Amino acid sequence: PAALVGAPLVGRTAIVNALRLPLPLEGLGAIFQQHRRRRDAPLASGICLLLLAAAGLAPLLAGAGALLGGLLLQAWIARRLGGVTGDVCGAVTISASITYLLLLQTFATVRWSWPGLLTAL
Repeated sequence: PAALVGAPLVGRTAIVNALRLPLPLEGLGAIFQQHRRRRDAPLASGICLLLLAAAGLAPLLAGAGALLGGLLLQAWIARRLGGVTGDVCGAVTISASITYLLLLQTFATVRWSWPGLLTAL
């Protein structure tokens, strides 16, 4: 269940984060950016991570890693292109979703849990 719900959740949250970067003055991305507020990206990321934390430690770590990877990818692309286009938003969405699934599989095989992590510290 964490994979089915988490992958699209992380992917869509990555779009909200991508809209923080400069966009060209035209296109669909520019329309979305006109209607966003400054607090949208941190709020969306916080809600996403909170929902993933409710599913367990592995989904939380995978989501945080995927969102961080999405931020790095979109910053790199924005620097190369001078902004973020709608195609970049789509690429970041797919990349973040795939990264989430790969990290979730990796972390799920470790079998971590909140109590186990707290007692290990």
